[in-house]
Amino acid sequence: ACRSLRTSPGAVAFVGDSRNDQAAFDYVGRHGGWVAFFGGAEVMEESLRGYPRVYFPRERGSEGSAEFIEFLSEGAPLAAALEE
Repeated sequence: ACRSLRTSPGAVAFVGDSRNDQAAFDYVGRHGGWVAFFGGAEVMEESLRGYPRVYFPRERGSEGSAEFIEFLSEGAPLAAALEE
């Protein structure tokens, strides 16, 4: 999707809640984009901790997504991702 939109994965924020999101987490996370996981599974959280821009919302479901969007809109460091 990034290629077709001519967007760097480092300029992407991906939110997910389960193991089936792992490929997108890996792709975005490896390229310096933001990843947020609100599923609560410790195994998934551990697999994401090594990425430079990772967020674990306190809330679950759509509330967790909203919390992440609020975090980004309040000044999360996006400049480096947008420079790519």
